[in-house]
Amino acid sequence: MAPLNSVKEAWPQIWKGIETRPYTSEKLTLPSGGQVERLQLLPSYFAPQDGSLLKLSPLETEDAVFSIQELRRPGEERIVGMLIMVPASAKETAEFRNWAGLFVLAETRFEPLRRLETATSDDTKAREAARLITNVFEQKLQNIAPNDQWITGGGRNYFEDRVFGFTERQARVELCLPAFPCKSSNPQKTNGVYPDRAEKIALDVLRSFTQSVAEVYEPGAKIWLISDGHVFSDCIGVDDDIVDMYGEKLNEMKRGVLEDTIDNSSIEFLSLWDIFFASPEVTSLFSREWIENVDVPHVVTTGLTEEAELCRKLLMSTCSIDPNVLNDLIKGGDQSLVALYRGFARFMLEDLAFHPDCAGKSTSQRKKLSTKVAAEMIKRNQAYSNLIELLFPSTIRLSIHAHDNRGPKFGIRLFPKPKVRAIESMTARHEPKTADLLHTPTPWHNCIIEVEGDRTLYLAKSRVAQDALAGDGYEGAWIGGDQERSGEYFLRAKLCVPDSCESPMSAGIASTHRQLVKV
Repeated sequence: MAPLNSVKEAWPQIWKGIETRPYTSEKLTLPSGGQVERLQLLPSYFAPQDGSLLKLSPLETEDAVFSIQELRRPGEERIVGMLIMVPASAKETAEFRNWAGLFVLAETRFEPLRRLETATSDDTKAREAARLITNVFEQKLQNIAPNDQWITGGGRNYFEDRVFGFTERQARVELCLPAFPCKSSNPQKTNGVYPDRAEKIALDVLRSFTQSVAEVYEPGAKIWLISDGHVFSDCIGVDDDIVDMYGEKLNEMKRGVLEDTIDNSSIEFLSLWDIFFASPEVTSLFSREWIENVDVPHVVTTGLTEEAELCRKLLMSTCSIDPNVLNDLIKGGDQSLVALYRGFARFMLEDLAFHPDCAGKSTSQRKKLSTKVAAEMIKRNQAYSNLIELLFPSTIRLSIHAHDNRGPKFGIRLFPKPKVRAIESMTARHEPKTADLLHTPTPWHNCIIEVEGDRTLYLAKSRVAQDALAGDGYEGAWIGGDQERSGEYFLRAKLCVPDSCESPMSAGIASTHRQLVKV
């Protein structure tokens, strides 16, 4: 698709071409009663009087196919439409492109949002609600990065402006968070494949935010948790069926977390399958034959399911960026993209350390594999981001990665301070860990460690607890399956004297504080 600003600037010219020149038109009535109209355009529509060609994207208009697709939903006067532009040499069939456009129009959660600058004296209540909700976000969720521009860069104003788009309509404020994919396959990071107390705490944090919003604004807030599990599972060495099991258990946990809340729909999960196949009337028009030859590379060995592979093919067919454009950006030194690529490569070198494909390989061979995985993940990540932007254009975009908080994305923390602290070793557990700008601590790459007598819970890689238990200072074990803890390491300092212990613990700590931490 063309950049939004370019389309806006060119629209008078596009519309003039549609009004004055012949075009092919096709109409379709959906089972729900929705009306679809498609207009096929020729490149000549975009030729200004001086004979030059209008550029709407990195694609030259003389080598592109244009179409406009519009959808009028039953009972609505409003028409939602989109301009589609693809290379004339594209492998996708016209049938698939038409379906993809219909899918986006039917599934997009688009609502025109008013801006604060248009507010009048009648909007005083809506403006105040937006301010209060922004305060709640600031206090409950916001993650402050070193280069934070929440105040100095206008991030707070941007956030409040987006919230006002909901409050002026007295609508529930909607936010989306791509997260909760699956547990890491590295046994030194996590203890098993199921969600545990780390995920439970994270869901509690999100629940607390939505409840606090409901206290200051009656319609409340809703957070869409969009799982990227099947986007990357075959890149990170996790079998598709394990991703599905993680999602099922996470939904069970979410229902328990929301059980006693006023609004038990304030947090909702969406998988790729939910996104692509939630609407029977749209999916009934889809043919698998259209994408059966789409190639989705699998760099590491993983167990695949037909459903997950279909979703990945659809993701890359509908939303991927031109590989040549992506390569040019990386080779050209695009700073954010290069940083993301290098970050993925470093991260995957560690995450795949225990994968069978890395067994017996030298450091250089493992680095080569991790860079291949990183390159594929960059492509998937771009397509995934495009999909979310297409389907959730009106929602407020949250991220588990640290951002400068200037907008449109806002970084959040999934663990409450100071109740949960990220650590890298038990001996340094009272020293705060500096957040990585790419990978802030998450439940799916870490686990919870509770130490008897400490008022703080610790978020760490599984090996931190394992190393502590292998030494002389602690005793304990992994405790799972308990509804209260939902899976965690519970450690107790051994009572010993200096002559028998290299790192003696204070007997006073162990004997005085017996109250378990509650979060």
